[in-house]
Amino acid sequence: MRHPSSPSWLLVLLLVAGALSLQGTPSLQARVNKNILSLQEPLELTIVLSDDAEDLKDPPQSFPLPAGLPFQVVRQAPPASNHISRTQILNGRATHIFQSSVTYSYLVVPLQEGECTIPSLTLDYQGKTLRSEPITLQVTREAAPGQQKGMTYQMRLSRSRTTPGALVTLTLECLVPQNLVPRQLSPSLDLDALQDDFTISTPETTPRGQILWNQESVLQNGVPYLRISLEVELTPRRPGSYAIPVSTLEVLYTAADSQPDSFFGFMDSYLSPMAQETLISPALTLEVEDFPQEGRPDGFSGLLGPLQVTASVDQTTPRVGDPIQLTLRLQGDSLTPQSILPPWEKELESLTAFQCFGNDPLLPEKDGSLLLQRTLRPLQPGPQEIPAIQIPFYDPDRGQYGIAVSEPIRLQVQATEEAALPLPAQASPPQTPKVTPSPAAPGAALPKETSSWPALNRRTILWATLLPFTLLLLGLLLRGSLLLRKRHLASSAYRLRKARESLERQLETLETVGGDHAAAQAAQAWEEYLYLRFSLRPPVTAQALEEAARKNGLSAETSQALQELLTLGDAAQYGGTAIPFPPLKEKILNLLQTL
Repeated sequence: MRHPSSPSWLLVLLLVAGALSLQGTPSLQARVNKNILSLQEPLELTIVLSDDAEDLKDPPQSFPLPAGLPFQVVRQAPPASNHISRTQILNGRATHIFQSSVTYSYLVVPLQEGECTIPSLTLDYQGKTLRSEPITLQVTREAAPGQQKGMTYQMRLSRSRTTPGALVTLTLECLVPQNLVPRQLSPSLDLDALQDDFTISTPETTPRGQILWNQESVLQNGVPYLRISLEVELTPRRPGSYAIPVSTLEVLYTAADSQPDSFFGFMDSYLSPMAQETLISPALTLEVEDFPQEGRPDGFSGLLGPLQVTASVDQTTPRVGDPIQLTLRLQGDSLTPQSILPPWEKELESLTAFQCFGNDPLLPEKDGSLLLQRTLRPLQPGPQEIPAIQIPFYDPDRGQYGIAVSEPIRLQVQATEEAALPLPAQASPPQTPKVTPSPAAPGAALPKETSSWPALNRRTILWATLLPFTLLLLGLLLRGSLLLRKRHLASSAYRLRKARESLERQLETLETVGGDHAAAQAAQAWEEYLYLRFSLRPPVTAQALEEAARKNGLSAETSQALQELLTLGDAAQYGGTAIPFPPLKEKILNLLQTL
């Protein structure tokens, strides 16, 4: 006997099975684009999370690779989603099939040769632990046949060991065989980790921002190549061991025509389909060693050589107390405005016949040299000498220290009396004998003093000549200032009269038209008249208006009325308050009569 409720239970079971089939079964897969590669070849590692459902529910935004993999991650692409929907017809019945996936892509480079394994990767998703299958790879020292197009890419340092401040050139070099034509090169070199410890130059670019590569034809083992290179200058600031990270180079290229000089061959090279190749250069290590202690001269500050030092002065026959400008010029390929100089002023401070002062910064020249300037004042007359200046440096090419020495400078310092211009011997004035009066008898008249024209000095003659011109110049300046003042007063009176006329017109408009807008315009004209009348700076405040009324001798009642009208005007301009016209107009007209 059938149970009456059995069909309902069967329907419930079918609905549950359908819901479970719609949820799908998630899976995790790991794939690579090659299983045999060399140490300098990139490997594309792709991880796919898929599910037989219309859409994945909350997929992870990233898939971090586990630690300990024998690879170095060069680049990671953002996750990409994919949705597939198709209809399958079987035995006359249509079935909709859905599949959704999220792909996580990595570009890695192997770190060691031999057989290596990408272990099983795991992911916790929707309460389940998903696992991928392990992948076995074979890494060789040389490139596998057929897995590269003959292009090579490498980074090269001008020196692997250096000292602080010594310039190191990092060269990115790509060799392209003649059967390929490169169309676009996109390097990737992350030097952000070295910004704090190095001074890094930026590559030269076009106005459109494209990097300018150096191109030349070279022979490698008798085979012609196109050499494309780019140089980056690195200047270390402090000792340490630094890693230049892995660099990638994406090359878009086409096949070269057998007759590149012909027109059709030229067009075929551009119309042929483009291919892309990603090249990788392994990481490099730069050792920045401290300067050696053996043979280090006293006062060494880290300057790199070889250096040349020259000293010069602006005059060689100064007077006692006259300032002398001493200029020290340093020349060297490794000098920069950030170079730290040794305390070279000690040679100058030890001088007893000079006073040294000034601490000017380094002045860079167009030729790359650096200038230092000091001011000296001679204290004693006679022959004096500025000693040689010694600047120690370190030559990284020779690996030893050196000292750049300037030539000493000889001066002939004159006394202050000797600095006066001497008169010619033929034109020397006659000597007037000095008469010593003898003691006179009591009551005798004293002899009168006589004066002569040559006794007048040049300063008196100069003042007598310049005094009329000085008085004339002062008179002209005084007259000009009076004219400017008069013009300013006339301009102020004119502007005040115009402001009052504008205020009267606004009051007439307010009386005829009325309304809040007319009241606001009248209030604005009243405020302009006030700051012109009392020489105030806009906007006019009640405190400034009270102080101006007190300075002009106005009564307290008038000052209070001015402040009340200012408050009403502010309310009319900014507060949107309706102001009755008759009181406003009467008060303004009364105050105009008072002012």
